[in-house]
Amino acid sequence: MSQANSHAEAGGTTKPIGLLIAATLLTIVFAWMLIKSITTPIATALLAAETIAQGNLTKPISIDGSDEAGRLLLAMKTMQDKLRDTLQGISGSAT
Repeated sequence: MSQANSHAEAGGTTKPIGLLIAATLLTIVFAWMLIKSITTPIATALLAAETIAQGNLTKPISIDGSDEAGRLLLAMKTMQDKLRDTLQGISGSAT
């Protein structure tokens, strides 16, 4: 009888541990996806800012999404276009 009880107790703790492991893995996957969805657009914006800072106003800025990161990239694209137009205007008036 004690063997039956010990098997029942072991089986009773295996299921919650399995669920805990599955929940932990799902949490890690969702956290990774969330971090990736935040850091990728920020890295794109940083690359665009560095490119503009180096004086390259011709490299296209791709915008994916309409969230805050997308709006930041759109603002950077607009800034790039305005700077390019300003420099072309100055260059045209100097000749």
